[in-house]
Amino acid sequence: MAINEWKIWKKLGIVKEKKEYVNIDKAMEIILDFLNEVKPAADELAKLYNQFNALRKMELKLKKGKAGAHAMKDNMQKQIKKYDQVIKAYEMLELDTDVNGERVKKIADKLTETARKLKVNKDLLDKVTRSDHWTFDW
Repeated sequence: MAINEWKIWKKLGIVKEKKEYVNIDKAMEIILDFLNEVKPAADELAKLYNQFNALRKMELKLKKGKAGAHAMKDNMQKQIKKYDQVIKAYEMLELDTDVNGERVKKIADKLTETARKLKVNKDLLDKVTRSDHWTFDW
């Protein structure tokens, strides 16, 4: 770590931490696009889970019917392949959600910072600085 990146300099106030520029309008646009895409992604995930559930039910029928090892093995392979699809779809949805959650936090931080500079209503400022929703302690 370079000497100018030491945390001690920031604590002493010698070096100011650079604030990341947040374009609230652009971030909102991206979040809205994501929210419009969530429903189809969630529907696809539900479809995959239903298909996986059908394979699980088939496994129970095979067990009750004392099916051969080949049929059980074939069903298990199908379950694994289907669940691989479920995991990939869920992973993509989770990553997109996390990224957009960070955008939400940055917007909240920017609004809080601007509210402090403009010295907005004290009750409102207390809400955005102390509320669990605004400080993301949930």
